[in-house]
Amino acid sequence: MELESKTAHFVDEPVNGSSPPSDGVSEEGVPHSREHTGKEGHLHTIGGGSANNRSRGPVDKLDRYLSAKPIISFGLTLQASWEAVALSFQSTLLNGGPSTLVYGAILSAFGSTAMAATLGEMASMQPCVGAQYRWTALLPPRGTNPRFWGYFQGWLTTFAWNAACALNPFLMGSMIQGCIILCNESYVPQGWHTTLLAYASMALPIFCNIYARRLIAPLEIASAVLHVLLLIVFVVVLTCMARRSTSDFVFETSFYGFSGWSNQGIQWSVGLLAVIFPIGGYDAILHMADEVKDAKRKVPQAMVGSTALSSVVMFAFIIVLLFCIGDVDTVSATATGLPIIETLYQATNSKAGTVFLVTCIYFIIGASQFNILASVSRLAWAFAKDGGLPFSDKLSQVHPTLRIPINA
Repeated sequence: MELESKTAHFVDEPVNGSSPPSDGVSEEGVPHSREHTGKEGHLHTIGGGSANNRSRGPVDKLDRYLSAKPIISFGLTLQASWEAVALSFQSTLLNGGPSTLVYGAILSAFGSTAMAATLGEMASMQPCVGAQYRWTALLPPRGTNPRFWGYFQGWLTTFAWNAACALNPFLMGSMIQGCIILCNESYVPQGWHTTLLAYASMALPIFCNIYARRLIAPLEIASAVLHVLLLIVFVVVLTCMARRSTSDFVFETSFYGFSGWSNQGIQWSVGLLAVIFPIGGYDAILHMADEVKDAKRKVPQAMVGSTALSSVVMFAFIIVLLFCIGDVDTVSATATGLPIIETLYQATNSKAGTVFLVTCIYFIIGASQFNILASVSRLAWAFAKDGGLPFSDKLSQVHPTLRIPINA
């Protein structure tokens, strides 16, 4: 409860001549960071921006329209856990092998769920869009400048999430390119082809985020249902049609010496990336906090619930994948660039069937990109409202009719 006890003593400064809120928080109900002075602490914007960057009333607030099911589905679809493993497990085959996938998934599940629960505990006290940097500014070491730590954390979080926007389009472009290679052996792939395909894959998620905000709730539920149903389809296809691996291969085999690293511990740790990043985006739910009804309850529940469910389906897929992976050497060296395409082709012996199954993954990754764009735009909007970004006056604006931060 230290967070609440600290915020209780804050005194806001009047904005545009209005009276400060009596509870010492901003008009959003979220405290600004504290600046140490000789007097009682005052609230200031994190990045030292002017008071004009703060909440100006209903015109720059977001509508609360997401209930429990959509926000849990938001987390499930954004993480796209088993789909992400399907597209990235090649790196683990070269760094640690099957044992890293199996036991690394268990380690990642416990670690990520524990961290989601920790952040969820803080969200139950103060749910806000710019959660990490605001909490960092509220709980700094004594004798340090809270605005510095909040500003530093804000840039780290905003930069990292903006960089994450590039991952899904790259995977989507690689899936299209891999299917072309599978169906047309004369095709010679080029790097710029993947780039253009990635740009094309961004078009629909960007359009929907701007002009179809209300699609978020039904899209999240539909995508989450499809996320689970498609896992069942993949399990049935692979278990019924693929060649079986032995249990020794799945649970006891390790691959070392293929990636250039000499230390086995480093190789095993590098291989963990394929099972860590799919369930590491639970904080994206925090960025939607201003659009969630009863955020103090629903946001923590969604963070922990979606991470735990994502971990379960990811582990189930990994076990099925390793038992049905086929010829490991052929899968690792596939010309398509994505081992899952070769695994599915070996199982089905059908190019059309393989392309259909890859298209199903493509749809979920596209829905995940929709969520990432929604999440990171709210984060940038919140940080701009606190004066943490260049051109904050522009980035902090909410469109009066579309009700989203379009500039952000």
